[in-house]
Amino acid sequence: EIIFGGVNHQHYQGCLTWHDAVPTNEIFEKENVPFWSFRFDVVRVNGENLKSDANFAVLDSGSSFVLGPPDAVGRFMELNAISCFIEDMFTGGVIPVSCDSEEGFYAAATDCDNDISPLQFVTGATVYSLGADELFQQVETEDGVLCFVRLLSSPGEPGWLLGDVFLSRYYAAFDFGNGRIGFAENTVDNETGKCPDDWPLDINYDGSPVPPTTS
Repeated sequence: EIIFGGVNHQHYQGCLTWHDAVPTNEIFEKENVPFWSFRFDVVRVNGENLKSDANFAVLDSGSSFVLGPPDAVGRFMELNAISCFIEDMFTGGVIPVSCDSEEGFYAAATDCDNDISPLQFVTGATVYSLGADELFQQVETEDGVLCFVRLLSSPGEPGWLLGDVFLSRYYAAFDFGNGRIGFAENTVDNETGKCPDDWPLDINYDGSPVPPTTS
């Protein structure tokens, strides 16, 4: 669902947490790049802060992956025992490769029962977490069922890119007027009530106080 001019409490839990949008010319060194970006403090896995030269993330609904710096992505894969591969141009098969390769990799895969430590984007007291439910895509292969990991490295590109993997878990609101992005946990049917702070933004707001079902 996409809404212009408001939000829909039915599809998220709690209140939106707002982050100032980063002007794109600060990231790409040119004007009018059509992306929404926000800054975070650290990216973390299993309590370890991952190495990253850029502390910002770009939201991109046109991508099915999360992309990040090779060093950070490689460390996440190592800590979670995930294997990476490149395509063999001669046979059409795949060749194992280091996940922190500066040239990147073609795909990453693991057993579907791998209890991975989630990838966490930390900003202040807020943590956005992506685990197996978001990152794994189950695929039938000649070797049986494997889970491909929807995380790739992006050599030469700044920061992180958060595609549908992130947006499948977090509701996103893009506030043009105030230059900010808001996130909350996605839900199909919110039964916990409406956030008083967000109620004036709701598509059903009619000027009345927040409905009494709010918990």
